[in-house]
Amino acid sequence: MASYTNTAASTQLMQVTVPQGCVAGQMLQIQAPSGQVLQVQIPQGLGPGSAFQVQVPVTSAQQQPQYAHPQVAPDPMALFAAVDTDRSGSISDIELSTALSTSGMSFARKTCRYLIGMHDIDRSGTIDCNEFVALWNYLQQWKQCFDRYDVDKGGSIDSRELSTALSQFGYSSLGQSCFSSIMRAYDDDKSGSIGLDEFIQLNCELHNLTTTFRQLPTDGQGRATITYEQFLQMTYSGR
Repeated sequence: MASYTNTAASTQLMQVTVPQGCVAGQMLQIQAPSGQVLQVQIPQGLGPGSAFQVQVPVTSAQQQPQYAHPQVAPDPMALFAAVDTDRSGSISDIELSTALSTSGMSFARKTCRYLIGMHDIDRSGTIDCNEFVALWNYLQQWKQCFDRYDVDKGGSIDSRELSTALSQFGYSSLGQSCFSSIMRAYDDDKSGSIGLDEFIQLNCELHNLTTTFRQLPTDGQGRATITYEQFLQMTYSGR
């Protein structure tokens, strides 16, 4: 089920309802008003029947006159065009960092390379406009999730808030010492908290490691015997 709200001249908000049988983190195919089929990810913390919003491109025939408004959300297609200065139709990690900074989100180059790797469908090392829109929607979903756990609205999540988030994401069996180790691994500036970019990378890598672990033979109680090579493969496949 989907409904639409105009946001900017080249995009509009599409409300998507999570279908039965689907879970957080799963990719869904949706069809934009232009007819284009897009891939979006179900935000963490949402289940069947829940709704979330994504920005989708519209065709020129669907565009409606827009008027300036200080709270209009950034237009991802305009952001892409602004940093694609050589008009190559694709942007690098440096240009992605610039685009996100322009929209008010600060992301390290390492995280930008990670995000490009996730959305670079043709493995060109860069992303085109459609891939950028998918990446933008992905970030907006994670930002909504991040904001829910950033209780004091300080723009970062501390160890306690992270423990709450990960427990609700299905990692409740992990002990506090494990949560602390995860925090230390991503808290690059040793501030005792992590920002949105670190939060996204943490959850994506944790999800990848969990998926890899579940492919191993286990005893049904969360334990598996692995070789040193398998351990290294698990560790680096998540990065």
